[in-house]
Amino acid sequence: MSDSLDSYNLLDKDWIPALYRCGKWARVGIRKAFEHAGQIRQIAASNPMDRVAILRFLLALLYWCKGNPPENADAVCGSSFPSDWLSKLDAHKDCFNLLGEGKRFYQYRQSAAKRPAPPLSANYLIHEVPTGSNVWHFRHSIDKHDGLCLACCAVGLLRLPLFATSGGRGKPPGVNSKPPIYLIPIGNSLQQTLRLSWQKASELGTPSWKNPDQRLPKTGKVPLLVGLTWLPRRVWLGSPEEPKANCISCGQTELLIRYSVFAPIGSQKTDEGGSGREWRDPHVIYQTSGKGIVSSLHASDALDASDAAAGQWTNIVAGILGSQKAEGGNKLWILLKIT
Repeated sequence: MSDSLDSYNLLDKDWIPALYRCGKWARVGIRKAFEHAGQIRQIAASNPMDRVAILRFLLALLYWCKGNPPENADAVCGSSFPSDWLSKLDAHKDCFNLLGEGKRFYQYRQSAAKRPAPPLSANYLIHEVPTGSNVWHFRHSIDKHDGLCLACCAVGLLRLPLFATSGGRGKPPGVNSKPPIYLIPIGNSLQQTLRLSWQKASELGTPSWKNPDQRLPKTGKVPLLVGLTWLPRRVWLGSPEEPKANCISCGQTELLIRYSVFAPIGSQKTDEGGSGREWRDPHVIYQTSGKGIVSSLHASDALDASDAAAGQWTNIVAGILGSQKAEGGNKLWILLKIT
């Protein structure tokens, strides 16, 4: 593996798809995303799951670097975020290495005392790419032959906290269990969009790029950064391999990663009869039943229950109005995830 690939650091490498307000499309690194936040119109990934995942990742970075927004945040920010707010990134640059033998972003190895997990296709990171015995529909993919470019691997890792579903023994779903409906207020620029979601939080905690093998607390409140970034799988990416080929996700011609470890992390269930854990996702629509039970809202399956799917919009709109905190008539972008 070449030095440039071995040192693929997400702070500086261009991997985040962005649409600028002038109409230009480009990939940017984490630093540039914040430096150009006032010039970027929106995250421009083709899949809505990636747009939500990247926005929440950048929001978590903002919380981690600066903490809660200062009282004069709007006045200080202007069209972008002050560079001194993000100085923490330099001090922890090694947390954002995608490859290499040391610390890796959203990845960690199993204990040497345990039997190593067998490598699987790296395509498991991307939901819409067929893997294993999944049926080919409009996209044909061959395990360990087709693969992902480094940028798509990074984005695929960001999907794990939001969209991972239960995968069998020791493979729990993400912190929100069955993926719910996510709602994000949208501003006129990336800076405004992040600012709309950047609200005061009582407890931040440690993000998973700093401690990727942390477990969810069995009782009590889940800290914000833990909930936003918690990893329900233990991943370790293989090395980019010859020959160069088209990435099965974005189509770019590069050296591809074809193998990866996707191992169980163990049960994350709370103790039976205990008080349980408390987690209120800032981007999830919640509803309260007549008995006062609060639950997250999910999209109905229109194929199996057309009547239920047709009537779901009443609950969705009620949930939106109940959670709408954006001012000035900002547009809302909604992602419906049906599983």
